[in-house]
Order: sequence, then structure tokens, then C-alpha cells
Amino acid sequence: MTGLLARITTEPIDPVAVNAAVAGPVNGATVLFTGVVRNLDNVQLVTGLEYRFHPPDRSIGTP
Repeated sequence: MTGLLARITTEPIDPVAVNAAVAGPVNGATVLFTGVVRNLDNVQLVTGLEYRFHPPDRSIGTP
């Protein structure tokens, strides 16, 4: 895999194309989240999403 594989788009994401772009024996796992967001949460209007992730665990040698 070479080059930048990121893009911001308003178009639908094709999961087959995403997986094909990153597939390979040296790349490890591929995880692609897709879903639909509800319009209300606890009677509050949902106006956006926030993406959070865990930082690398340096104790196990992750770069």
C-alpha cells in the first residue's frame, strides 16, 4: 500500500472499494463502520457525531 488513502466526501462510501484499497497480507485487519444515526437521543435532537478512539498502547510496542 502506497500513497495517501484518505478522502473527505459527501458521496456514499463503497465498503467493497474501501476494503479492496487496503487489503493485503501485510496490512492486518480492516474495520469499516457503517450505520444509521437516530434523530433523537433522550428526547434531544441529534445534530452531529463525534469520533473517538483509543490512543496506541506504548507498552505493547505499537508505533
